[in-house]
Amino acid sequence: MTNVVVAGTTPTSLHFLRQSLGQPTVEVVGLVTDDPDEVAYAFVHDSAVTRFRGTATRVADALVLAGRHGRGGLRHDHIPLYASLDEALGNDRHVDCVVVAEGWPDLGAALDTPVVRLDVDVPDPLADVVARVGEALAALAPVTHLFVTAVGGANPGQTERDLLWARRGNRAGLSSRPGGGVASLECQVVGDAAERVVVSSVFAVFGEPITEEAVRRRLRSAGRNSLADSVRQEEGPVGTFDVLGSSASVLDLGSLQVTSDAVSLALFTDPLAARTRLALAQVSGSARPAEWRAGTVLWENRDPSASATTMA
Repeated sequence: MTNVVVAGTTPTSLHFLRQSLGQPTVEVVGLVTDDPDEVAYAFVHDSAVTRFRGTATRVADALVLAGRHGRGGLRHDHIPLYASLDEALGNDRHVDCVVVAEGWPDLGAALDTPVVRLDVDVPDPLADVVARVGEALAALAPVTHLFVTAVGGANPGQTERDLLWARRGNRAGLSSRPGGGVASLECQVVGDAAERVVVSSVFAVFGEPITEEAVRRRLRSAGRNSLADSVRQEEGPVGTFDVLGSSASVLDLGSLQVTSDAVSLALFTDPLAARTRLALAQVSGSARPAEWRAGTVLWENRDPSASATTMA
């Protein structure tokens, strides 16, 4: 069991706290907050997409959670509240790790307890999941380059698939492969989920010929193995509201396009939920950082207010 103190109450740190309730290897033994009067309300309303299934109340210097949540069954969690990190680390209970919310000042090198900063130490969830998809595809054939775009802006759907996609919070169009010639997906985010979910167009270029059947077979195999914890696959159409709150990104197999040497697909990610998954893995010691050696990951036009982009 890893005993954790969470320092700071932001939507990200509260999301980490809520998700840790379902982890058998992580126990939150303290929460540092400068606003104890509001922490129960914030936990219920800001810790995830859906409201907390239970009650959260402040009792003296503790956040008391009751109901059916976390690791299953009827639970009663008692999380001590502290005004400072020194106070939280000065109690008699052993602390293995401090999880620090974004925006907190540097704690310095003098702190003996290991620290995981949610805004610094946790990998970018979008880059991480794209690298994992790239690694999975590289087992099929050498991948020379990996391009990514993420765009936003409302566009009405024109086909039945586009209309279905738009009702769920996004649509897909076409943009040009670098150098011209081959089409790849351009995904556009609309609706209330646009501020939370990022829809990425992933485009992989291979060093030898491939087939669509082989790509699908490889992705499904990886979905049971290397991608099992980070990516789930759907035949689609998938929309932003389908992935909201999910710690695993969603790959829409219905959007897959394969040419003789290239693949394009749509990937949906809730960065907050995905970041929490990576933070929990790092805290529990099960993190496997994704790496991309063969190609290049390009992020272009990540402003959700943009209406179009091309890969270059």
